[in-house]
Amino acid sequence: MSKLLLVDGHNVLFKAFYGIPEKLLSDGRPVHGVIGFISIITKIIKLTEPTHLLVVFDPEEKPSRATLYPQYKQNRHDYGGKPDRENPFSQLADIKKSLDCLQIKYVEQPGYEADDMIASYASCIPNDVVIASSDTDFLQLVCKKTTMFRYHWKYPILFTETLVQEKFGIPPT
Repeated sequence: MSKLLLVDGHNVLFKAFYGIPEKLLSDGRPVHGVIGFISIITKIIKLTEPTHLLVVFDPEEKPSRATLYPQYKQNRHDYGGKPDRENPFSQLADIKKSLDCLQIKYVEQPGYEADDMIASYASCIPNDVVIASSDTDFLQLVCKKTTMFRYHWKYPILFTETLVQEKFGIPPT
């Protein structure tokens, strides 16, 4: 049976950038986010065994919701103007090049957040879907065909309908 793994790209980027000790190239450029990202993706693939894989990234521009509600995501840290060593997004181009080399497909759609695209893919795909993210908003998508995989180094968790019910006392819906 076919299984699609949808990876929340920015979620993995932050986990890699902040969860792995800094590594610099000889020219001073940081690469620990790239190394960590590919390492995490590789481990998630091994643990979930998908037949298909798509990494979904947020677009660079502000989400369309921000025009409707200016306070949307105003609490998020602004990385604009930060030096590369403090900016996870400084490694995004190299992450995409690495994904290209590994022939791993990724998508970024202007005007649409990764969360929305992942939810759309998950609801439209008739086969099994695994969403790889630590964003608990995705738990509402868990159903018979859709699970959420939270990668956490030594203790990964695969959320099923039953586990969501047990852990939170309510069904995913």
